[in-house]
Amino acid sequence: MEKIDCTQCIHYLITWITATPYGCAAWGIRSSRLPHREVYAASGVQCQLFSPKGGKSCGRGAVSDKIKTERVL
Repeated sequence: MEKIDCTQCIHYLITWITATPYGCAAWGIRSSRLPHREVYAASGVQCQLFSPKGGKSCGRGAVSDKIKTERVL
């Protein structure tokens, strides 16, 4: 089983809410624990939406563009 590091995922985010500082844009999670722990606790399965951060083509812009395209359709 591969260890997941949320901080290296393009979906990982830090919220402004002190009670729930960690979040995942892909799952829509805000928590006091890292998102991969919440996913595992709820399902018993490792996160399947992990996408490693990469070069300039990866990141928030790529995710936002995909979401905008899906909403238009």
